[in-house]
Parts: sequence; structure tokens; C-alpha cells
Amino acid sequence: MSLVPCYRGSVNAWECDENDHLNVRFYLAKANQGLPFVLDAIGLPAAALLKMDAHPRIRAQHVRFLKEARPAVPLTVYAGLVAHQDHQLTLYAAAAAWLGGTEMFAPGIVSQVLVINAVTLVGLFALRQVVAGAALLIRRRRAHASPARLA
Repeated sequence: MSLVPCYRGSVNAWECDENDHLNVRFYLAKANQGLPFVLDAIGLPAAALLKMDAHPRIRAQHVRFLKEARPAVPLTVYAGLVAHQDHQLTLYAAAAAWLGGTEMFAPGIVSQVLVINAVTLVGLFALRQVVAGAALLIRRRRAHASPARLA
């Protein structure tokens, strides 16, 4: 997966909440503004979509914040194709809001997200094992309980 810059701008003060953090809807709006550039980069320019009578739309978006974006900070959104199946594309987008050249941070952001997702997956698997063990223990206790204790 190669990421292409699809949005370059900055954080406006009016887009921030009372804590001076960029509001979620504006993160998504900025990322969504760049989607035509991503489609063009993966070989689906507007002319091709029009010819195919295709109307791309967003079916789901998942957001994970690694660092807050603050007012007057340059913001770059990188995105790329992760997977495709039939007429459905899965795109990945990462917003970098640091001073000093965001291009060098994109690989770090992607690796951070992948590590966090891997740790989350391991945690969920461990939680599943704990729940399964607790359920087994409860079933065993119920099976060995005497009828007098149940009454």
C-alpha cells in the first residue's frame, strides 16, 4: 500500500472545540475532500468513473486519534488503497498534523496504527480466552451443584 497526499491545508480556529482540538467532523471532512485525488492515484479518475456510471460513496469510516491537531498547524492527509473486492474499495487515510514536514511522519503513523491494531487484536483474543474460561468454570460449578443447594 502506498500512501499519497490527498489533502494539504491547516487547522482553522473555528474548526476546533473548547480544548483547541480539531473537531472530529472536520478531520473527516478534510480526509473526504481528498478522496477524488486518491481515486485518481489508484487509476479511477473522474472521467473513468463518469464513463462507468460509477458513483463512489463512503459506507463506513473508522477513526483512531494518535495525536490532536491544534489551530494554525499544517495538516496533511495521506491515503491509499488497502483492498478491493468486486465493486467495493477499502481505503486507508492518515492525517499528520505536525510542524516540520509531515512527509517524514507518514510511515511512522502507519506503523503506529498497525502496532496499535495488533496489540488490540491480541488483547481481544486474550479477553475471549478469559471469557471462555469463566463460562467453562460456571458450567462446571452448575453441573456439580447438588439439587439441595439449587432449591
